[in-house]
Amino acid sequence: MKKSSKFIACVLMLFTLSGCGDGGSAPSSGETSADEGSFDNSYGIDENGFWEGVNALDYVEMFEYKGMTLSDISDEDVQNEIDYMLEAFPAEKRITDRAVEDGDTVSIDYVGSVDGIEFEGGSSKGAYVTAGSAEFIDDFLTQIIGRMPGETVNVEVTFPDDYHKADLRGKDAVFVVIINYISENGKAQWNDEFVATNLYEYYGCTTAAEMEETIRSNLRRISFSDYIEQYFMNEVPVSSIPEMLIEYQKNSMIDYYQYEAEYNYNMGFDEYLTFNGFSDVGELIKEHQNAIDKNATFYLVAQAIAEDAGLSVGDEDLADFTESDFELYGLPFLKQHVLINKVLDCIIENAVIE
Repeated sequence: MKKSSKFIACVLMLFTLSGCGDGGSAPSSGETSADEGSFDNSYGIDENGFWEGVNALDYVEMFEYKGMTLSDISDEDVQNEIDYMLEAFPAEKRITDRAVEDGDTVSIDYVGSVDGIEFEGGSSKGAYVTAGSAEFIDDFLTQIIGRMPGETVNVEVTFPDDYHKADLRGKDAVFVVIINYISENGKAQWNDEFVATNLYEYYGCTTAAEMEETIRSNLRRISFSDYIEQYFMNEVPVSSIPEMLIEYQKNSMIDYYQYEAEYNYNMGFDEYLTFNGFSDVGELIKEHQNAIDKNATFYLVAQAIAEDAGLSVGDEDLADFTESDFELYGLPFLKQHVLINKVLDCIIENAVIE
């Protein structure tokens, strides 16, 4: 069965860089390359981030991109994201009123000794273990089953003959174990403490109110950008698409599947095509021609708006990119990436939010 197109996510660069190959020499105009490593992410893009020699306004029927109506996200959408974060960072529920059962996660302190002498590496405080498991030697963790939190237990074990420390091989040992508590996952509470503890490092928020506003802003950006992307591809009248944009999308798609064949499937590209039911690269292109055309349309419309609005990319807009970004993607590609985001910002900032 032929696979559905996956490369749209690879070539539409709305939020993150999505180039999927190592770069290299560019194919000539009109050429569809199937040679691995042949795709140049910056091929056909000029030093300002625009398609070389293309005046997009000649092809796109301009529309009222300022004042577009966008549907706002709901409070339910925000709450769903909050619930997801709460599940990702569950609160620890400490159980002290029942005995340890097989499979419980238990916090313990222990001190081990051989012939009454403590040995190096045989002690720990606040260790989390699974009762009844083989994490520790012999039947150590079986012996804590049935014990109550707060109890002190003498666990007697024998080190195996092949233990990694030669001086302990075959020796009998006693571990004095304190059962601290049984640990279970509980639902965390959405509050300032939760946000500051779990989310500050990534989002920079210290309060629940700040985090909720960040969530709402991020969800709006994703939702609005998805809508605008689809609008560009399906609703904006375009007289034709310059061939170089079509060829770019073809070669980008081929590069993506070459990468997938090598790194995800450990196959040569021809073998990968056969495996997925394609006789050759031409059949792969034919299968995905509609997506190729839509991607090219998106870029053409985005550039037309950039031309109409007089948008440009300065050095300050490139400050967050690393040296490796420039090496992998090239300056023209990165400028186009920034330019597209400026187009989205322009539309969203001037939109009517319902």
